[in-house]
Amino acid sequence: MIGKSIWPALAGLIAISLPLVPPAAAQNVVQVNISQSGANPVTRDLLLPVNKSSVVELSIPAADVIITNPDIADAVVRTPQRVIFRGVSTGETNAFFFDIHGNQLLDLQIRVEQDLSGLADLYTRLLPDASITAEASNGAIILTGRVSSLSEAQRAVELAQNFIVQSPAGGAAAAGGEGGMMMSSGDTGGGQVINLLNIDANDQVMLQVRIVEMQRTLTRQIGVNLNSTHNYGDYVDPVQTFMTDGNGNLVLDTSGNPIGQTVYDGYFTGGSSTSTSNAFNVAGRALGGLAMAGSLANFVGPRGSEVLQNSIGANIQALERIGLVRTLAEPNLTAISGESARFLAGGEYPVPVGQDETGNVQLEFKPFGVGLAFTPVVLSEGRISLRISTEVSELTQEGAFAPQSVAGTDANGNVTTVQTINIPALSVRRAETTVELPSGGSTVIAGLIQEETKQSMDSLPGINNIPVLGALFRSRDFQNDETELVVIVTPYLVDPTDPNRLRTPDEGYSTAGPAAGFFLGRLNDVYSVPGASVEGENFDAPVGFIIE
Repeated sequence: MIGKSIWPALAGLIAISLPLVPPAAAQNVVQVNISQSGANPVTRDLLLPVNKSSVVELSIPAADVIITNPDIADAVVRTPQRVIFRGVSTGETNAFFFDIHGNQLLDLQIRVEQDLSGLADLYTRLLPDASITAEASNGAIILTGRVSSLSEAQRAVELAQNFIVQSPAGGAAAAGGEGGMMMSSGDTGGGQVINLLNIDANDQVMLQVRIVEMQRTLTRQIGVNLNSTHNYGDYVDPVQTFMTDGNGNLVLDTSGNPIGQTVYDGYFTGGSSTSTSNAFNVAGRALGGLAMAGSLANFVGPRGSEVLQNSIGANIQALERIGLVRTLAEPNLTAISGESARFLAGGEYPVPVGQDETGNVQLEFKPFGVGLAFTPVVLSEGRISLRISTEVSELTQEGAFAPQSVAGTDANGNVTTVQTINIPALSVRRAETTVELPSGGSTVIAGLIQEETKQSMDSLPGINNIPVLGALFRSRDFQNDETELVVIVTPYLVDPTDPNRLRTPDEGYSTAGPAAGFFLGRLNDVYSVPGASVEGENFDAPVGFIIE
């Protein structure tokens, strides 16, 4: 009853107020209804394969069908209630359907992607042990699931690349995800294979490198140096005076003989000398060994004042030196698949590289020693790709920068001499390569056999060709260096283990007490792994610290 009485009053108020609105303002009032695509009650989704069609059936006849982007999907209207859509290229678009009264019948969201049903069949047939799911997204193919090895992941990516819809610009691209390898084969303007496959295989690699080098040197030196002295001409007698006292009497010694004083010794008016000298050019000097010398001299004149008339001497030096150097290094290093690892056992030495404005010398440190760097890629349980770089280097004075004296003038004009720094050189044996090995398999990546021979002969021309006698006028210096280097690498697939199962070199070590060290000369009491017996063991073979 109350509602019926209110409506007439409201109608009267509206009738009174209508004339108050200006006619122009009434014409500008427009009612707008915006229907946002994808948010309508009549919105539907359609996944359409490229170069394939889908049929849309309507329960109400459609008067208008509007396609937003015909380059992605086009439509063929067969009847008012049946429309056929065909995928043209990958992408997204939409379509609207209206009836004869303008009412919206359907808002169709269309996504055009590659048809991956054939790819799924290939994975089932060619990679039966893998669990791979392929999804298409905006022209790309996303691979998820698990494979047993990196090689299977690579094959899965290569198969997926064949299903990329190629554009005229070029080929396909692939990007690695977790457990996969980054790879690229071109740009297609969005078409790519995204690898999100997980690899079940072990991906930690321990590389064991064994570097063995033997160096043998042989040096022989034999040299003969001759010398002779000859005096000739008239012999001049020595002049001698006797000491006298103040009265002119001779001063006698305890034996009653006058004490004489020689003014000058006797001598010959002419003389000559000859000698030979050999420097051993290969070694630079005589290294030692056997040295023999002999001489024969002829003296003339009264006893006590003899003068050398003729002499001849010979100095013979002979040496044979054999040197042997053995180098053994076994660095072990662990890294995960695809990552790099480096190892250096040695040191670094400073090298001057410049000088700042205040005169301070700037240094750069150069490494030397046993170095190892490698990058493993686990392809499968039986295939490990290794990029290896290993080297053995040591300081040497051969080829080093020798110091020199440099003269200069200070601020006060004084001349100063500065000794430059002696910078040593490096003797390096380096190998870098990429190999493929199974876990536990070994190969030799470097082998070096080098022989260097140096020899020189110093002799007196002409006389050295005389049989037998010519050997006295020759000196020979001979040096032979032989080097053999072998580098063996062995990769292993490894897993973490219990730390209690690992052993370190100091286990079982016990320092000797003061009494044992002083009276018995011991450095340690016990040095063995606890519980291990060393009684009766024979250690003839090479012994080292090895973890298995």
